[in-house]
Amino acid sequence: MREALIRYCTLFGSLALVSVAAVPILAVRSSSLGVPAPVGLGATSPVLALGAVLLAFALFAAVAAFVARILNIAVALFVAGWGFSVVALACGNVQSFLWSGGAPATQAIETLVSSVPVAVVVIVLFLGSGGLKELHGSDHPLARPTLGTLRAPQSLLFLAFGFIAVAASWGLLSSMRTGQVLGAVFVGCWVAGTVARLALPSAQPVLLFVGPVLCGGLVQLVLALGTSGDLADALVAGDYPRLLWVMPLDWVGGSLAGTAFGLGFAKMFFENSLAEKSSGSKEWGPAGSGS
Repeated sequence: MREALIRYCTLFGSLALVSVAAVPILAVRSSSLGVPAPVGLGATSPVLALGAVLLAFALFAAVAAFVARILNIAVALFVAGWGFSVVALACGNVQSFLWSGGAPATQAIETLVSSVPVAVVVIVLFLGSGGLKELHGSDHPLARPTLGTLRAPQSLLFLAFGFIAVAASWGLLSSMRTGQVLGAVFVGCWVAGTVARLALPSAQPVLLFVGPVLCGGLVQLVLALGTSGDLADALVAGDYPRLLWVMPLDWVGGSLAGTAFGLGFAKMFFENSLAEKSSGSKEWGPAGSGS
């Protein structure tokens, strides 16, 4: 009972902490339209806005490291994703982005650049925590995360699952409202995380969390290079590419939180074959029942 209480307090306490930490980040993302800018370069002070995002990566990573120690790496990355999702939800959407003169190419480049700190945070947390504790085939060469195993073809293959996340997100996008866009990315990454865990059950899915951000940025860059004319009019007419509705922090928050959720969801398919370390295993949830 005491252990379960500690786990739930850790989970909900960390979610509250990263939510509160999002407030000062939003304070420096103000734009000419009076709402937090959806893209850092669109803020009134771009340097401060981008610096605040880097600070958020450091802060959320520190909180996630503590959660990984008490709970597990999957829940830890979900917490970090929750923090970025709170920031994304409070920012403007594609309408405010275009009406303030934003360029889709800039949006795509910022998404691609965001994949770098995502990769750094995920790799550090996986290496520091030892990764997922229960994999299908614990004696597999890639069952323990190291810098060496990250270069293995099977580990790099996790990046490609980002295209599944992008495709699923595109299919789910039905409204340009920030909440719906973030929700579509979250579910898309959930799908990708589940498929990846089923396809590669014996390898640590480190780069799986980076794939949606990297692949999303690449697809957005291709779409941006193919758009021209009055983009605001195209948006109103319904001719603006749906994947360009997704802002950089939507990819970051949705990828971290959604992928973690997908990995936890996929565990149910291995329950009969995984050798549980104990009846109260805590890999996927704060109380050992799954997350």
